[in-house]
Amino acid sequence: MKSDRQIAIIQPLIPSYREEFFVMLRQHVNFDLYVYHPKEFLLANGFSASSIPIKRLNSISIGKLMLFGITPLFKKEYSVYVLCAERKLACNWIYLLMAKLLNKKTILWGHGLNANFYDTYMHKMPIIYKVMYRLADAAWFYTENERRLWSTLLPSLKSVALGNTVSIPTTNKIYTDEEKASLRTRYGIKTAVNFIFCARFSNANRRVDLLVEIINRLNPDIFGFIIIGGGPLKPDFSHYSNVYDHGPVYDDEMKSDLFAIADAYLQPGWTGLSIVEAMAYGKSILTFERSADISQCVEYGYIEHTRNGMVFQNINQLISFITEATRQDYRQMGENARLYYQANLSMSNMVGNALKSLVMLHDEIKIRV
Repeated sequence: MKSDRQIAIIQPLIPSYREEFFVMLRQHVNFDLYVYHPKEFLLANGFSASSIPIKRLNSISIGKLMLFGITPLFKKEYSVYVLCAERKLACNWIYLLMAKLLNKKTILWGHGLNANFYDTYMHKMPIIYKVMYRLADAAWFYTENERRLWSTLLPSLKSVALGNTVSIPTTNKIYTDEEKASLRTRYGIKTAVNFIFCARFSNANRRVDLLVEIINRLNPDIFGFIIIGGGPLKPDFSHYSNVYDHGPVYDDEMKSDLFAIADAYLQPGWTGLSIVEAMAYGKSILTFERSADISQCVEYGYIEHTRNGMVFQNINQLISFITEATRQDYRQMGENARLYYQANLSMSNMVGNALKSLVMLHDEIKIRV
């Protein structure tokens, strides 16, 4: 009997935050999910593992290049391959080239550029990216900005913007002012205005040095900072009376409590899915403008300045805003952030965009309504 799994999705790893996407996608279409990084790599980089069934491919690194098993390429049942859009994966090029010969289709899934050089690549895309996407039949970009760019560079490329997101189980809970006051007492938070930071301290682009400078420049009797996350680049916050460091938090209810206490989300740089999570909790985003000194991930494009967040040119602007902003300012932007998430960043929307791409690419793919 012929398998109905016509799709092979090949990814480096499947962290827990990506699990619901695959679970929901599998409700509509059958696929096999392959992973080429070992579980130890996932844990060593601060990701929590998902429980979704996967098939593991052997892999080996040679300098900056990585090779992984190509066995799925020769399985007859697969007609579509979804690959991580990474130019340094040598086997990607094998898949892209061999798929043409075997009359199979390929989808590249990724940012569409190197976010470290976002502005440069937006104006002049390196030739290796153009070659890679020209070999592909379709693309899944994370956001509309990158999809729009590639629709100009390669008009024939069948592409969608997934609307990269995460699903948060506790964001529908609404806290009263009395409940928030009770939570502040429970967690020992004595400051009147509080900002939350929730990300791994594993990437220098997050500019934790600027976070520390902000903490040092604000009045510790008024402004507090709730910290969620661990990692090798994490500073020692123990000597600050207004920093409430909780380390990595995997308990949904506790995380919901901490976000409820916060007035806004603050992350100086490299804002990615962390700001999607904050928007889901109804928190406005405070960050810095993308520049030569400040790198931002593609999800930075979700921030609408003065509507669901504030994007500052320098630290003096940020300090000035914080010292003058009212609780109502944060509350209004936070509500706009929640509405933006609900309208544009639901998990069902992300899954729907992926399904639309599969139908667009291969009309024989069996999609369950």
